[in-house]
Amino acid sequence: MSRRKEVLETFAAEGVRHEQAFVIASDTGPLLVCVVEAENHDAAAAACKKSALAIDGEHRAVLNECLCERVQVEPLFECALPMPLRGPA
Repeated sequence: MSRRKEVLETFAAEGVRHEQAFVIASDTGPLLVCVVEAENHDAAAAACKKSALAIDGEHRAVLNECLCERVQVEPLFECALPMPLRGPA
C-alpha cells in the first residue's frame, strides 16, 4: 500500500521538499542515514514533532522503537542554492 499522499501532506506541512533514507551495515550494527531537503530544517523538525497526522505518529513510534542512539556528525561539504530555486534570468 502506497502512502505517498500522506507523505506529501506531511512534507507540505513541514516545508520539506525531498527525503531519502539509507541503512548502512557496519561492524557495530546497522546505521540509519536520513537526508532531508527543507526550506528550514529547524522549522521542519519542530513541525514534525508536533504533527497530529497519523503517518507522523507512526513514524515517531517506529524510530523510538528501533533507534538506540543518535550520531552527531558535521558535513565535510555543504553548498545550496537559495530557496526558492530559480533558473537563469
